[in-house]
Parts: sequence; C-alpha cells; structure tokens
Amino acid sequence: MAYPLQKLCRLSHSSNKWRSPTDKSDEPRKTFAYENKFGMEDWLNRHEWTLPDPNTKNPIRYAHIQSLDTTTGKHIGQTFQLFFFCKKPKEKSKIIGMLNECLVISEEQAKNIAKKFRENGWLKLMINEVKRMRGTDTLFKRISDKPLWFFNIQFNHNDLIFFDNPKYIDLKTPRFNRAYLLENTSLSNYNHNGILVENTVNSQSLPKYSEEIRIRKAISKKSFSPRQAPIQNSLITELARIFPESTVKAEHHKVDIVININNNPIFIEIKCLNDARESIRHSIGQLLEYSHYSKKNKTKMFIIVSDNKAMGKDIDYLNNLTDLYKLNFRYLYWPNNVKSIKQNKIIQFKDFFTNTSQKYLAL
Repeated sequence: MAYPLQKLCRLSHSSNKWRSPTDKSDEPRKTFAYENKFGMEDWLNRHEWTLPDPNTKNPIRYAHIQSLDTTTGKHIGQTFQLFFFCKKPKEKSKIIGMLNECLVISEEQAKNIAKKFRENGWLKLMINEVKRMRGTDTLFKRISDKPLWFFNIQFNHNDLIFFDNPKYIDLKTPRFNRAYLLENTSLSNYNHNGILVENTVNSQSLPKYSEEIRIRKAISKKSFSPRQAPIQNSLITELARIFPESTVKAEHHKVDIVININNNPIFIEIKCLNDARESIRHSIGQLLEYSHYSKKNKTKMFIIVSDNKAMGKDIDYLNNLTDLYKLNFRYLYWPNNVKSIKQNKIIQFKDFFTNTSQKYLAL
C-alpha cells in the first residue's frame, strides 16, 4: 500500500475521543492546551461536521493539527498520513491513532471553512464548549484574521482511526509544534488499516490482522473488517506452513507480504478493488517502486493477490508485461471465503511460487 509522507503529531489528551474539549490539567505548563484549557484539535473526531467537497461533493471534514501549522506555511498543499500520540507526565509517549490521508489547506480555504462553520452554528457550539471548560473563548475573535489557527487540514472522516492497542514509543522532546518524521521514531509497523503487525512471520509466531476486528473507526465507534485484512492474515499463515524453511515478512518496507524462497525474494501486493484489472493497475506501480526505487533491484518476481477473479484479458496483459519488460508478474485469485489451502491445491500453490511458467492460480 503506497502512503503519502508520514508524520507523527502530538495531541493533547481527550477523554471523549476528541469530540469536544475535556480536562487539560495533565498537560505540561506553558503549552497552549494547559493555558487555554482546550486544544484546537479537540474537535478532530466531530464526524457529523462535514462539508461537501467543491469538486466531488463528497463529505469532507476540517480540523486543526498544531504541528502542521507553521509560520512559513511550508506544509500547505501537501498530503500526509498522520500518526497521533499523547504523553502523560512521567510516562512514555503513546501512539493512539492515525489519519490515513489529509491535505493541508491554505489560509483562503480556511477562511471559507470558518464562514461555513459560522453559518451552520458549529462555531457557536465550539465556543460554548470552550466556555464550559472555562477556557479562553476570546481566541475565537481571531478566526477572521487567523483562520489557520482553527482549520488547517481536510480529510475524509472514514480515514480517521483510533487504536485499540496503543503503542508506547521513545521521543526525547515530544513537542506539540513539531511534526516528526515517522522513520525517525521507534514506532513499529502499523498498516493502512491501523493494525500493528510483526515484521517476521513463521509457523510459531504469526500476526493477527483484523480477523478478530481489533481496530475501530473513530468516526462511527464501530468495528470494521477490511476485505484485504482476512486475505493477508490467511495467506501469510499458509505461506509459513507450506514453505517452513522460507522467511515470510508482513508489512516489510510497506510491501504487504515478502517471502524469500531459496534466496529468491517475492513481493506480494494484496488489492481488493472493483475488478481484477483495477487491482492489477493499482498494484504494479507500487510493486515496481518497492523493488527498484531508487536504483535498486530487490526482486523481479511480483504476485498480485485479489478477491476478484482474473479474466483471460487480464492474464494476457500480465504475460505481455513479462515478455516486454522481463519482469515476472503473477496473479493469485483468493476468494474472501478461503481460509486455508486445500490439500489438493498445495502442489499447485507451491508451483505457483516456484515454477517460472505458471502465471495464474485460482483457489
């Protein structure tokens, strides 16, 4: 799964999942949240406050993340995947959620959003909720000339996720006004569904994805099970079982699954989209980037896995790519009701991963 640039951002604590301001007495002194008794991010999860996108008319959320609000405006127009953390006194920082994708908006856009919030009565609600906390509600008088203090990101409310199993990390100076590069932290791999996974998989120790539905969409407070996750979990389990001498890694450098068979690495991308053709299209660019960026050659064998059955034209397309560019693309059709490889399919399954001529396998 290809991601935008990843950043790690601090939030002030919330006891109601960032739907409105809550007690900030545990925040460090001299921070905005402590001094004003609220944080601008306190409405991050107010999922009912959506406005139609000017182009697509899809519902869009707007919020403020302090670490993306810079005096130079260097983040404006950029797309990020955000991970959120909080920190209590005398405790390590704790990753509590993520936003799969957001866009940092301009001051002009923020002014327009502020106007819409005022018209809808949401701004008045925000002010009243700050007053209930005896916070500095006079700051809202600045919304006309400082709209980016209140709104600096837009996002699809479905992309906001809070983790059931937060992870502690080490940050020496966990500041509110700094967006940390994710690669510079000790954060383990979370995949795009907010699932904490292990790096290495074997038959003794296997990660469990969302079979047990271990994540929660913050905006609906309901559990969900993405189509990809059950396939990913079942496939790595079967790979570890059928190829016990091989190394299987999940979410390894953003590749869904990597298996090394006889010193030949295979990159596996799982895509469950509208049809096989779309799954192939979205997988190829990612797989090539994972393998060859920049001036690298990690593998020449790529397997696309989907719950969409491939048609003849789809396989002809993959064969043509292989002939033209000497790259080995294969397609594995894994129906969403398949949990394990049947005994009469194991030989075919092995051949699919080791035989140079087999390009398609349907389970």
